[in-house]
Amino acid sequence: IDLKDGGMFIHPADRESVTQYFTNFLNYSDHQIQSVKYRAKNNKGRWLWFSARGKVFKRDNLSNVTHCVNIVQNI
Repeated sequence: IDLKDGGMFIHPADRESVTQYFTNFLNYSDHQIQSVKYRAKNNKGRWLWFSARGKVFKRDNLSNVTHCVNIVQNI
């Protein structure tokens, strides 16, 4: 996952963990739930904390992940 465009909203110290969070979907089973906490900048320039939890939702005929579902909460 490349955060170059949208990554400017993710705190620099959290970009690696957010990238890893999305990359991990390629290797997780359909039953594994993963999570990450990170800071993102709002439209006023303030850093807010978020918690994201997600899992694989759908795969193609070759078992490649095509969809994942995520819940993101402002914490």
